[in-house]
Amino acid sequence: MLGRSFAQFQRDAALVGRRAHLDRLSAEVSEATAELAGLAVDPADAASYLELVVAERRQATRTGVDAEAVQRSLSRLVPGDLIELPGGGGPGRRLLVVIATSQRKRGVQVDALTARGKVVRTHGGDLDRPIEALGHIDLPVPYQPRDPAFTKAAASRLRRVNPKRLRRAKPSGARGAGAGAAELPAARRALEAHHLHGHPQRELVGDLAARIAAARHSQDRRGQGMGRSNADLLERLDAVRHALEHFDHLDGWRLTAAGRRLRSIFHESDLLVSISIGSDLLEGLDPPDLAAMVSCFTHEHRGSGRPPPPRLPTRGLQDRFGELRSLWRRLSTQEAGLALPVTPEPSAGFATAARMWCSGAGLGICLDDDLSGGDFVRNARNLVDLLSQVAGLGSPGTASAAAAAADVISRDVVLGSGAPR
Repeated sequence: MLGRSFAQFQRDAALVGRRAHLDRLSAEVSEATAELAGLAVDPADAASYLELVVAERRQATRTGVDAEAVQRSLSRLVPGDLIELPGGGGPGRRLLVVIATSQRKRGVQVDALTARGKVVRTHGGDLDRPIEALGHIDLPVPYQPRDPAFTKAAASRLRRVNPKRLRRAKPSGARGAGAGAAELPAARRALEAHHLHGHPQRELVGDLAARIAAARHSQDRRGQGMGRSNADLLERLDAVRHALEHFDHLDGWRLTAAGRRLRSIFHESDLLVSISIGSDLLEGLDPPDLAAMVSCFTHEHRGSGRPPPPRLPTRGLQDRFGELRSLWRRLSTQEAGLALPVTPEPSAGFATAARMWCSGAGLGICLDDDLSGGDFVRNARNLVDLLSQVAGLGSPGTASAAAAAADVISRDVVLGSGAPR
């Protein structure tokens, strides 16, 4: 019955969609390869040239630069200015038109448009040297840089610019430091020695090589996902059943007390939350400490790699977080062995701020360089939602502490943002 169900039909339809996406990626590779053939360039040669370009850019990033000079140069730019930036994965430099500038946490942010209509976002940390305006064009009116019609018209105007009539950028070398400064010229010499560096359309060659590389990378990832998606719903249900039985949430086809508790948890880490409640991990905590612990389920670590070392304010919370990670390792090992999606690893990145806010501290005290006001409100709202669920599931003491924590957190900017109370 399950194999013939509408749910299985939907799963098969999603599989068809993934196959269609793979076909589009294959077509993109074929199209870019054909364009390279039209330029009399072998795809393997283009790929090797792209590697040298990426290596040169990576070395330039590692080499020390005058960050203040870079920021000053970006702050002088205005919409309509024509600039040259390293082509995203492509060789040489390419002409873009600035369509917007703004001040961000990382410094000045510049949104520039390529002749193909692609928006390239740049910060000072992305550059190895200051940049300057090489010319200026009038942008379309009205000025609406996020409107596709505006960007299309601006790209059209950019394509009509004759680069030969623009002034050349003044040479500005990076400020080197140690071995990195010596390796940068070597990387540039290797790039310039490649036979494609003298190609009259080397920028286009690099763009095509980058497109092929990106499409093939996506093909690899999608292909791996296809392998996982080929399992039908019956196999997936059987794997889930094994996991729930392993953690005493099922007894055959009957829900245990823990299984009934799990039915009332609506969260990405629902099974880990249920296991933690059943292990008394949240017992005996006052509202601020409970808020800190529950935030480890709701906080989402941003960036690649594992979360940084936890920053928990007390030894007791550190010990409990260690227990939580031990539970997570048991659960994630079981999920991975059954080819199930792995529960996100707990993150203590919001624990200190949650504890301070739940203790009555003001917003200014809770924020730091890594936590903006918007991120604080978003994390607080997610925390209130899960605390409200815990308030209906734990022992009387835990339930009372969870309800009190949710009530205290739902104040001021958090309450104004629409958090439940």
